[in-house]
Amino acid sequence: MAKKSLRARLASLIIRYKFKRPRSASLDKLTKQFDKQKSLGERPYVFPRSVKLRSDAEKSRLYDMDVYTLRGHDFCKKTVLFFSGSGYVHGPMKYHWLFCDRLVAQCAVKVVFPIYPLAPFHSYRDMYKVMVPFYNDYVSAHPDEKIIFVGDSAGGGFALAFYEYVLEHGMPCPIKVIALSPWVDITTSNAEIEALSGCDAMLVQRTAQLWGRLWADGDDMTDYKLSPLYYQSPEKLTNVHIVIGTDDILYPDVLAFYGKISNNDGCTLTVGDKMNHDYPLYPTIIPETKRELQHIYKLLVH
Repeated sequence: MAKKSLRARLASLIIRYKFKRPRSASLDKLTKQFDKQKSLGERPYVFPRSVKLRSDAEKSRLYDMDVYTLRGHDFCKKTVLFFSGSGYVHGPMKYHWLFCDRLVAQCAVKVVFPIYPLAPFHSYRDMYKVMVPFYNDYVSAHPDEKIIFVGDSAGGGFALAFYEYVLEHGMPCPIKVIALSPWVDITTSNAEIEALSGCDAMLVQRTAQLWGRLWADGDDMTDYKLSPLYYQSPEKLTNVHIVIGTDDILYPDVLAFYGKISNNDGCTLTVGDKMNHDYPLYPTIIPETKRELQHIYKLLVH
């Protein structure tokens, strides 16, 4: 068992400090914050000024959402449809863009990055309302492209849920799915989570549960479209690759999900010992992140 690197430990401390206030906020305070946010009205997503991409980025407006397409100079044989995380309540962060930029540079892929609707202004119903026709139109317009779903955290959960939806509705399937620290059960009610609450530098169970309720908007949170863990036909899932750290409160649910697909063709689980939530998206100076990125690059290329 490899020892956690010094840089990874420092990253955990920085993340814990950065998320200190939101981690300590009470459920009542968080609820009031979302109520206030909703009363102020929805604001459009603003691309981070500090992000400098090496790839060429093109922005379009489709199905009432912004869609960014990132390309390099090489011919792209594969397309990554990327779903960013942040609990279905926050838009893409700086590290999401840098991660996708690396994929373009290292793997000669095109990245299609939709800025999907978020809670508390929208629910999962709005997500499927735009993503289903968007995906159908995209694959119809690009029949020769090999598509890979990639997502982190909530986006990783949606990548899996949308793959299940695609299968159930006879739509063209991605050639593989790569889910990083995926949120596979938005109830976040697993009894084993509490034991990890002191280890996870970023996520808090009560906060995640609130995000889940906002996203479900009164519907059954165990519907597979919300929580892919509860999909009734897991034997249909193939070429699913999951990455998760053991110091992530989502780890127990990911183990439960992978237990249902572990014998399926092409499915793999990579576990980062003592690693936190979303560690593959950390800066590449961290050895564990760099190592996991090399693994992800191989999955995309082959």
